[in-house]
Amino acid sequence: MILRKISLALLGAWTFVGCTPLSSWAKGLSTQSASVILLPTTQRSPASVKRKPANVVPTTKQVVDQVVGERKSSSPSLLTEPNENLSIDEKLSELFLGGSFEKLQLYRRQLPLTDPRRTLAEIRLATGYFYNGSQSNYWFRDYYQSAPMLRLGATAWITPFFAVHSDVRLSMGSSLKNAVNGTTTTTSTNQWLELGFRFRRYHGFSEKSHHHTFGIDYVQYELKLPQDELNRVGLRSQGIRFSYQHSLRLSEFLGLGLGAELLPYLKHEEQATGINLSSGIKNESYAAGAWISTELHLSNSQVLNISANHRTERNVFTGSANRVDPAWGGTPNGVSVTNSFTTFELGFIWKY
Repeated sequence: MILRKISLALLGAWTFVGCTPLSSWAKGLSTQSASVILLPTTQRSPASVKRKPANVVPTTKQVVDQVVGERKSSSPSLLTEPNENLSIDEKLSELFLGGSFEKLQLYRRQLPLTDPRRTLAEIRLATGYFYNGSQSNYWFRDYYQSAPMLRLGATAWITPFFAVHSDVRLSMGSSLKNAVNGTTTTTSTNQWLELGFRFRRYHGFSEKSHHHTFGIDYVQYELKLPQDELNRVGLRSQGIRFSYQHSLRLSEFLGLGLGAELLPYLKHEEQATGINLSSGIKNESYAAGAWISTELHLSNSQVLNISANHRTERNVFTGSANRVDPAWGGTPNGVSVTNSFTTFELGFIWKY
């Protein structure tokens, strides 16, 4: 009886100073349902308990703001400055380069090491096979040829969104028929050249985000024949190409690209060989094409690329040709040519 009274007295005193009931404390220890054991209410209230915040990945803007925070008092924010307050040079930098140099350097440093936007340069080496079919109502411009080809390209990414691009393709061992009714052929060399710029935009900060690439290039195609060839002539087409590619990252290792190109105006010339052929007084020429490519990412710096490309060039001449067509014995007027190229390529891309 005495022990019972002493126990009740101790329990009343413990409750009076504001501690949690012993039953709740014991339950918290047994079930671990309470992550914090509350002290007396006179020392700590539930409102003062600070819980550890959840792990939140900061956005790019938050990271950059943190890096340049100490400079905000003396200069406008690189990310929040209204476009109307930018100078003409800054607006051009935003349009073509993707932003100011300082902002882009901070942006690139926050990217994961595996992100393609960290790439500074790309080197491409590929081999493939091409088929060229030229259809015309003038025999001299009607032929076909096919052969292996070699491709070498380089792209330097000045910023994550702007690059300088160059590309050269060369046929190997190609030839085309040079007799009306015979089977004799003449050797030919096909060359393709590209020099231009790339503008890239991403949808999202993730390295797997899909992106768009726009291109503006000076392009040139040449068909070179022996200087003593009497039945065929060389060709040259050159102009400005506008291109677009949509790139998708299907998985960690696989990517897909779909692209199209437009060459609205080409300067087309027939190059003299053993004969000085002219299919007309002047011509209007243009071209368009499309391609599909797949990329197998072997590592962060090595990519296996497989692609298929098709381009069609159209040449429409006005006036009469200067030589008799050996196939039917007349001189055509209003010669037209449809020159198509289909290529298949397998190559590697090294990224640095």
